[in-house]
Amino acid sequence: MLQLIKAGRVSKNGKSLRYKRYLNDFSPIELGDLWDDTGGASNPVYVVQTSSKVIQRCMLMTTDPGDLVLDITCGSGTTAYVAEQWGRRWITCDTSRIALAIARQRLITATFPYYKLVNPYAGMLLSPGRCGGFVYKTVPHITLKSIANNEPPATEILYDQPEIDRKKIRVTGPFTIEALPAPVVFSVDEASNLPDDLEDINESSQQSNWREQLKATGIMMNNNERLRFTRVEAVNGGRWLNAEADTDEESSRKAVICFSDEKSLMDKRRVSEALIEALARSPKPDILIFAGFQFDAVASDEIHKLTYSPCLKAGDSSI
Repeated sequence: MLQLIKAGRVSKNGKSLRYKRYLNDFSPIELGDLWDDTGGASNPVYVVQTSSKVIQRCMLMTTDPGDLVLDITCGSGTTAYVAEQWGRRWITCDTSRIALAIARQRLITATFPYYKLVNPYAGMLLSPGRCGGFVYKTVPHITLKSIANNEPPATEILYDQPEIDRKKIRVTGPFTIEALPAPVVFSVDEASNLPDDLEDINESSQQSNWREQLKATGIMMNNNERLRFTRVEAVNGGRWLNAEADTDEESSRKAVICFSDEKSLMDKRRVSEALIEALARSPKPDILIFAGFQFDAVASDEIHKLTYSPCLKAGDSSI
């Protein structure tokens, strides 16, 4: 008590003594469970857009830099936007193409402050979480106990105030947009006659749709000319080759097509096996086509190195 009186921290109020506290003892205000400082999003670009401040507060309370955040209702992409801002990894999804288009545009045009890293050199190669996280602003927290015991005040970290490097600016990191085709739906009568292996039926139906799309749109070749087909049909007995086609050129050529499903990459093994199967066919096809939603980097390089001429890729580029 003498130490507190000497420090001028005790005041008299009638017959009671009061602890004299100053604003700069600890200026931050601890958050409670009533968030009356939040509201709807300002200047929304989507009808049900959530305020960034709400998502930010939830994210800072429950995650660290480098953690993975999942939002199964993407909307305008607020969760992904806030995750990018605060160094979190993210996955988000939506059934609306409009929502995904808005979110994509919002992310690729966004700029963020550059937060200082605990290990800035590792930060060039690693995520913020793996290089020690951000450097945060700290403030002293003077308490009655620290004054009475003549101790240095405790230090509190303000996790919503990382230090900013004003000489740098950040943009959204690389991300991919992936899509699944609509599921195959059967009527009650059709479902009663289905065999047990529904996965094979679904795959066959998907490949039928892909064959129709190839016949309707053709394939853009490296010389920016479109290769079109008069016939695209399934291959009987093929394991890695799923379709064969005839081109609509004056001198029609035979093509064989290898599909990868929408849930997996076109990988090196599929490329190699399809090539062996194509070379074993008689007569030998004139064109070998690999069609997939995504190609892994190794498979993409293998396709470019193949001496089979022409050897074409249809679908997304390598990731």
